[in-house]
Amino acid sequence: MGAMAKIRGHPRRCLLGALVGAIAATALVIAASFVLRPPPLAFSVADARSGATDENKAAFLNLTLVAGNPSGRAAVEYEALDVMLWYGTTDYIETNTSLLLLGLAAADEAALLLQPPRNATAVEVTARTLDDRFVQEIVAGEGRRTGPFNVAVAAQVRFKVAGVVYTRPYNVRVSCSDVYFVVADNKSAAAAASSTPIDCHG
Repeated sequence: MGAMAKIRGHPRRCLLGALVGAIAATALVIAASFVLRPPPLAFSVADARSGATDENKAAFLNLTLVAGNPSGRAAVEYEALDVMLWYGTTDYIETNTSLLLLGLAAADEAALLLQPPRNATAVEVTARTLDDRFVQEIVAGEGRRTGPFNVAVAAQVRFKVAGVVYTRPYNVRVSCSDVYFVVADNKSAAAAASSTPIDCHG
């Protein structure tokens, strides 16, 4: 009887051992992600400029989004990046984002951008609208500012630590409120204009 009980007990011990191993492995992954996760990314709108084109029938809005990686040991791999622009909180203006700047294009085609440690990358964002409200406000505001606009940033990133270890994907969402665009009478003047940098917050 004693021998039979020992034989029957083996499957229970194996199951218990596998369960303990799975729990330990899960705890290790969670701990590693916590330890390896770098500081939060920093975003800001460094330049916002606008003007009218096409005989005042359309308006353009350009801004520079600065994506900062403050970590000293982890690179940031952007798998997705979307920049949204609202006039106030309800009027959405479609944007076009230029991501692959400063030679930082990722070797992995699935990634949009690979940002090294302690790096700030400028991302150019452009928008064009035919909405007469915006066009007339920009035409009337030459030499001044138009707004406020709200900029929202949504990204999916992974951190690459020590050049080999990847963390799990993280969703990043921040917004930049009360962004005013400097208004100029043409694109060249608008390009030379500058605006006060606006920090984004999560």
